[in-house]
Amino acid sequence: MNYKSKMVNRKVAILLAFSLLFVSLFFGCRQNSPASPPADTPTATSTNTPDWTHTNTPTFTETPTFSGTVSRTYTPTFTPTRTPTPTVTMTQTPQWGALGYMGYAGGPHSAFDMHVVSSMQAYASFANGGLSDAPCVYYADDDNWNFVYGATATSGTASTTNVYVNGSNVYLLYYDNYNYSVMSLRSVGGGAWQAYGNPEDALGDSAAMPALAGEGSTLYAVTRGSSPPYALSAALYTGTGSWNAIGSAEFNGVQAAEHVAAVSGGTLYVFVYENSVGNVWRYSSGWSKICHATNGVNNGEITNSLSMCIYAGTPYIAFRDQSATESSRMTVMQYGGGTTWNTLGSQGFNSSAVDRTGIAVDSSGIYAACRNAPADTVSVFKFNGSSWDELPALPGSPTCDDMRLQIVNGVLYLGMDRQVTNSVDIFEFK
Repeated sequence: MNYKSKMVNRKVAILLAFSLLFVSLFFGCRQNSPASPPADTPTATSTNTPDWTHTNTPTFTETPTFSGTVSRTYTPTFTPTRTPTPTVTMTQTPQWGALGYMGYAGGPHSAFDMHVVSSMQAYASFANGGLSDAPCVYYADDDNWNFVYGATATSGTASTTNVYVNGSNVYLLYYDNYNYSVMSLRSVGGGAWQAYGNPEDALGDSAAMPALAGEGSTLYAVTRGSSPPYALSAALYTGTGSWNAIGSAEFNGVQAAEHVAAVSGGTLYVFVYENSVGNVWRYSSGWSKICHATNGVNNGEITNSLSMCIYAGTPYIAFRDQSATESSRMTVMQYGGGTTWNTLGSQGFNSSAVDRTGIAVDSSGIYAACRNAPADTVSVFKFNGSSWDELPALPGSPTCDDMRLQIVNGVLYLGMDRQVTNSVDIFEFK
């Protein structure tokens, strides 16, 4: 190919290239600027709304610069602590005090008994040696002793007296040696002593050593026959001047050397020293022995100087324990049901031999008293649940010939007959 042909071809190629470039630019401009649509064609408008907005909040820390002095005043709040005033409870230690003292003139006296109604009303019975041993009753009213309706209840001669008080009625049961060895019950009524019949009339035997047991208006008399076998019988007062025998006559069947009686809930109990042992009998529609059939309450040992009381239907007894190991010291027992008797504390718990005992029980405690031999002084004890604590000694440590122990309204009373001073003294422990 010649030079001329080559130049023509080059021009054609350049021209073709510019044509293609022009066509490309032309059609590209048409795509970027679209034509207006026809009038009857709706125009769709699309708006893109962002679904979140982001705001940039600048965070900055400013540290102030301060120079100077800051003063601040504080007002304190004070709450005082209150100290309570202590309550002091004064506990008075119980002690013995004399309730009444009754001095009397005359010869020897005996047969002492006591019944306390309250600290303002106490009664004592005895055989007045100054009046031929006539039975009499004194009462203490605010430390003053007076006879109950005359110096004597009868002109007889008494070797045993029992006093019992129910309301305004004062009962005296005594063994009258002068009137053919019979018992007599007299009571205050209408301002004078009156005879309330004779229990012996119901028992059919001249009776001795009467013991009186009362509960309200109910009266029992337990007596020993005055002829062999010298056994025990009991009678109930009818309230109309007569007596009825209860149970079998001479129910224990053997000689009774000593006995005491008590009643509770209509049931009569008798603690008796017989056949050299201590036995307890109970009457409730019939007589039964509530201890070992042959050994009694104390394993067959000699048991005398008896006392008994009933609390909440349970009998308590105190006695001189003449077993070889106890050397006539005092033992106290509580009925445990059936034929069982439980020793309270140890047997023979006191320090010396005794020849009188007393027992008193209520909700305030279990108390026992004894006359110490041969000094004739009195010791009183309280059971602490396992052993016995001795109470303070009586003022002046008096001697006595006989004594009684009783609790009334939680106050302990001790009465004593003192021949050495010709007096009857009653003390209260509170």
